[in-house]
Amino acid sequence: MSISSLVSISWRGCEPDPKAAETDVLVLTGHSYFVDLRVRRGTKAIDWAFAGTRTSQPGDHEGETLCTWSHLISSRVAAEAHTRGHPVASDSGVNSPHLDDPSSLTLERGRMLNPATGVIEEYAEVWRDYEVSERTLVVFLERGDGKAFIGMIGKRRIGVGIGWAWRADDEGDNDIWSFGKTDGSEDGKDVVIHDSEGLKEGEGLQGGWIIRELWRT
Repeated sequence: MSISSLVSISWRGCEPDPKAAETDVLVLTGHSYFVDLRVRRGTKAIDWAFAGTRTSQPGDHEGETLCTWSHLISSRVAAEAHTRGHPVASDSGVNSPHLDDPSSLTLERGRMLNPATGVIEEYAEVWRDYEVSERTLVVFLERGDGKAFIGMIGKRRIGVGIGWAWRADDEGDNDIWSFGKTDGSEDGKDVVIHDSEGLKEGEGLQGGWIIRELWRT
């Protein structure tokens, strides 16, 4: 489980890409689900918004974890190409503690599509992981049609759908930024979850949302 922001990205062993600084990236990851929202700092346009499932296993070396992210929805894939439950893309990387700050930085190495070149290339990303206090509520929801996901870790929330996304940081529940064109009441901004309600994973909520993860740290 993690709340992470992207610090830098390098391609093919080169120096960090300066364009990465132009993008505000926040990722919420649970046991199995994730939501990833990348927004241009200046225009607030969606650079990339995607969500899906993640699997992990020990890597080849001590301290390494091999992760695979299956994108069930993605802003970089045509809407008509999405089919519920079938990934539209996937990528894999090896995570390890960063030598500069092992407690809060993660180094991710792998291969994925470089949007600037259109070619699959080796990459190295540095991620900053934010501390999460004990007993923090973790929730991941999928809309019934499979075309939208919401991740919630404490007061940080991200909603991602086909052509739209929104994000709420920890400054307050009403501090919400919207990107792209939402589909109104179905974007899930009004969803509130308290685990004291006795809800369980797999149960449905008003608005057509299904609980995929519900637990506390």
